[in-house]
Amino acid sequence: MERKKLEIEEIKHIEVDILKHVVKICNRHKLRYFLAYGTLLGAVRHQGFIPWDDDIDICMPRPDYDKFIEIWQKEKTLNESLNFGLLFPSPGNNYFYEFAKVTATDTVCEVNLPILDIKGLGIWIDIFPLDGMPAKKSLHMRKVCLWRQMRSLSVYTEVPIKKITDAFIYVAWKCCQLVGWRFFQNKVLKLAKKYPYEHSERTACVALAEDYHQIYPRQIFNQTVSVPFEGEYFNSPKDFDFYLKRTYGDYMKLPPIEQQVSLHQFDAYKILKQ
Repeated sequence: MERKKLEIEEIKHIEVDILKHVVKICNRHKLRYFLAYGTLLGAVRHQGFIPWDDDIDICMPRPDYDKFIEIWQKEKTLNESLNFGLLFPSPGNNYFYEFAKVTATDTVCEVNLPILDIKGLGIWIDIFPLDGMPAKKSLHMRKVCLWRQMRSLSVYTEVPIKKITDAFIYVAWKCCQLVGWRFFQNKVLKLAKKYPYEHSERTACVALAEDYHQIYPRQIFNQTVSVPFEGEYFNSPKDFDFYLKRTYGDYMKLPPIEQQVSLHQFDAYKILKQ
């Protein structure tokens, strides 16, 4: 299989194409979606990607997220003919994350980390489900984070420490390896779906959130506005200022130059037609 290594600008262009395809499906079926995290920050501050960033994140209320996956499965042949694929937690696959990725199937990504390979991983955008949060949100979040950290340990093929003398981490890694990632993934998903989105006052991308800064009043997602991103317009929570301040603080201030680096560790390739 011949392939060509892609530069960062080529990767970004493909990601925007994936986003436009996802949004087309959302608009056709009246599904709610919002630009999220660094993608929304980039849209507001830079009208596109954060210059040193190279990924796209969106979030969807859990009911819309589940409907999106259902629709994708029904339209699978059409999507595949357009070189798009969907990775999501499902029995029988080897996809260990708790959220979905839409991928460009005519590309291949090689992750530069000692973790399990994911079949069909090409250039992607992430879709995070928004789930309900209980009144005692800190306890719920701690439980989710614990199971998610154990799932993370379970997918490393090498012990994720620099010094083998860190015995606790080594033992935890070995135990998580023995149990297997699917057990921990199921625990995370069960907790994430425990509180229905529509019946909760607070919401979060439970499968990703780490602390209270990523828990939001559900009402901020009730209305949308369009924001510019790479020459197109996409949905954002109407009160994006509240969302971004809660998530990042003074989000219009650029970080120090030493922090202006991409966190993604992968090489991407275009599959060349024979």
